[in-house]
Amino acid sequence: MIDPDIYELRIALAENKPEIWRVFQVPAAIPLRKLHKVIQRVMGWEEYHLYSFVKGGIIFGQPTPDFITDTVNDRVVALHCLLKRKGDQLTYVYDFGDNWQHRVTLQRILVDKPDMQHALCLDGANACPPEDCGSHHGYDEYLEALRDPNHEQHEDCLAWRGAFDPAAFDLLAVNRSLRRLKV
Repeated sequence: MIDPDIYELRIALAENKPEIWRVFQVPAAIPLRKLHKVIQRVMGWEEYHLYSFVKGGIIFGQPTPDFITDTVNDRVVALHCLLKRKGDQLTYVYDFGDNWQHRVTLQRILVDKPDMQHALCLDGANACPPEDCGSHHGYDEYLEALRDPNHEQHEDCLAWRGAFDPAAFDLLAVNRSLRRLKV
């Protein structure tokens, strides 16, 4: 029987000030591969790059011959196998080049909830950095160039992504996107 519990998770992008975070709910039995897709939507990433989950030194993801690691296939591991109690954490890494590390924390376990058809985002703050901006250092440089019209890269940054508001977070848009993703 599938575990009927719902997990309320908090995800935060590590090493970023101000903090970029979300709180969302998923079925406890969600496979990590599906959780990756949920995280992409709640954070605002565009699913261009490889990813992994790390818990207790074990790497979960899509095994690939390009990387010599003992990666456990994330299709066959459910979230409740890794996070069991309030406060338990795992790391989600997105884009191995930029190495965006996220801390995922189990905040609450909601029991005896009806079957969940899609994940639900409850809250969050700040926009995720644009894809391929070059990790934290590149993101800081990008924001600096956007803020300063006299910066030598200002026009290039505007041409690359247009207007970008680092404080933006649209809860309704995130939930519309999540409704199109079955969990």
